[in-house]
This record gives sequence, structure tokens and C-alpha cells, in this order.
Amino acid sequence: MGGPLKPGFGLSGPVDDDPEPSGTHTTVIDKTPTRPDPGLCRNCRHARRIESDRGSTFLMCKLSFEDSRFVKYPRLPVLACSGYNSTEDQSPNSRTE
Repeated sequence: MGGPLKPGFGLSGPVDDDPEPSGTHTTVIDKTPTRPDPGLCRNCRHARRIESDRGSTFLMCKLSFEDSRFVKYPRLPVLACSGYNSTEDQSPNSRTE
């Protein structure tokens, strides 16, 4: 390429010394969740959490192995799912006989 960059210029053009337009400000929000809400997958017995070597986290739907209607790695948040089966629905003390 053509040597060192000139002051005030980035790779794609001029660099703005003031990144925020006048009259605006940045608000920092503490305790902002760093992971998206998975929706129904949060407590579905068919969801399995997968963590990659690079530290990324995915939710895999185990129903995808048995039924092609289900995506292996659904887009989150899942708001409606015909295969949803809550892990909280059946506790040992709530058996119907």
C-alpha cells in the first residue's frame, strides 16, 4: 500500500476527533447482560448448552436429531416452539396418578 497513514485519516477516510455529534452523550448501563435471553430454551429439557474452544456459547436443540422441523442451533430468543418441554413442569412431588 502507500506508506504510513496521515494524521486524521483512518483506513476508510477521515477520522472524526469527536465521535459523538454535539448535543449527544453516552450513558453507561451497569449490570447489562452480556448474553441474550434464550427465551423458551432457557428451561427446555431439549436444549443443551454448547461452549466452543473460543469461548462462544450456543444452545443446541436435541430434538433436531429426531425431527427435521427443529433447527439444530435456533436463533435466539425462541418465543414459540412446538417441541418446548419445560424442565420445571414435572417435579417429583407433582405426579398425577
